[in-house]
Amino acid sequence: MVDAAQQPTRPFAWRSFAPSWPLLAAICAFLKTLAYAGDVLHDPDTYLHVAAGNWMLAHHALPVQDPFSHTMPGAHWVVHEWLAELILATAYDVLGWWGLAFLTAGCFALTMALLARWLMDRLEPMIVLLLLTLSFSLLLPHLLARPHLLADPILVAWCAGLIGARDAGRAPSPLLLPLMTIWANLHAGFMAGVALSGFLAGEAVLTATSGAARWSAARSWGSFTLLAVLAAALTPNGIDGLLLPLSFVDKSVMNSYITEWMSAKFDGFGPLELWILLLLAGGWTLGLKLPPLRVLLVLGFTHLALAHGRYIDFIAMISPLAIAAPLGGQIRELLAKQQMSSLRGFVAALARRTEPAGLAAALGVAVVAAALYASTPIVREDGSATPGAALAAAQRLHLDGPVFNAQSFGGFLIFHGVRPFIDGRMEMYGEAFLSRFIDASDGEEPALDQALAHYGITWTLLHPKDGAVRVLDRMAGWRRVFADENAVIHARVGTDETAATR
Repeated sequence: MVDAAQQPTRPFAWRSFAPSWPLLAAICAFLKTLAYAGDVLHDPDTYLHVAAGNWMLAHHALPVQDPFSHTMPGAHWVVHEWLAELILATAYDVLGWWGLAFLTAGCFALTMALLARWLMDRLEPMIVLLLLTLSFSLLLPHLLARPHLLADPILVAWCAGLIGARDAGRAPSPLLLPLMTIWANLHAGFMAGVALSGFLAGEAVLTATSGAARWSAARSWGSFTLLAVLAAALTPNGIDGLLLPLSFVDKSVMNSYITEWMSAKFDGFGPLELWILLLLAGGWTLGLKLPPLRVLLVLGFTHLALAHGRYIDFIAMISPLAIAAPLGGQIRELLAKQQMSSLRGFVAALARRTEPAGLAAALGVAVVAAALYASTPIVREDGSATPGAALAAAQRLHLDGPVFNAQSFGGFLIFHGVRPFIDGRMEMYGEAFLSRFIDASDGEEPALDQALAHYGITWTLLHPKDGAVRVLDRMAGWRRVFADENAVIHARVGTDETAATR
């Protein structure tokens, strides 16, 4: 019998600590977000969402009647992102700006990890890395501490569940339905999930090989889609919350004014252009083919992204899921004809699932990185959405009456307890109000005169390039009292005594 002390020791299993590509994608997303934490907070709606969440925490109710603006007091407001706003406000109240940054980083990391894992099970690892890099780049411009980031992991899980079921020739699991309810209480993007269910139901029916199979698909997928609609209606807003996403359709004024709803721009080479070029190259050069209805789905998302920049996220997260299984076998056949390179071998080695030791190591890295980043406070600098110096000047000058403000300043004003003229809640203000505001902000004198008089405006807070600034500079009864590179303040003559121009 050999003494246990004399038995040869096994070499330390470093391989068990090796990360997989989904874990690496999550780490990259997490660290990228923290490295540029100030950028993810540079959005006026972030301030609005935190303020709304804190209002709900203080009042233990939903603000179904507008409590913030001075132009729409008591107006009906469908608080469709109430759950996300509670989460954002809690994160801010506990950890300040870093709380929002950590929350955003965690959701982005989870989104990338879920997407990577699902794709790795269906595509060659090299292709997955290409798609992940493209998705990562497409998502970066919209990487902001806002409700859609909290909903993104649910979007991926829901769409992966539906598409995976369809690819396997079965109906989706009812266990997905709670995800829809959570999604509908986080963000209005849930309607894309409902629409995808309906589309895949149609695909299942149209591609069925017999009458009996067609009827079975219609019954199973149809009932699931109906249940998905009912699950989406389980919000405090009821039918109003369910119908709200439809109100954004054909909003011509909003689409021409709000940046994320504008058409995509191609003034420089970007990830959206690369996506379109890859679609062309894949079909023309490699001969890859998708089923007709999947082509229609991908082209539909591409059209939406071209029409409204906000929908680029759907290309980043849903399109890769839709093409993975149909293209997986074709790509494997193409690569099988090629000799395995050392690079392909290395990439394939990291496609396996991470072992517990690797997960623990990655968690440790994330915790250490978070602690190091959090040791330095996030400095909120003035910008196009955060006129801190201007607001401080207004407070010194005691300008506390109704304000006429740039739309992008609205969330910042609400966050600091100032009732704005307008903010980011376009669904509440409506197209007619927004149109009149744009005319006044652009410096059309009849519209500006009407707004100043009708709402009893005593001071204005606008961007230096706004047309109304030039009009106010020469308008009788108004005087410029502050200006910097981010904002200009005018006050009615007699409401201030000292100019604070710099």
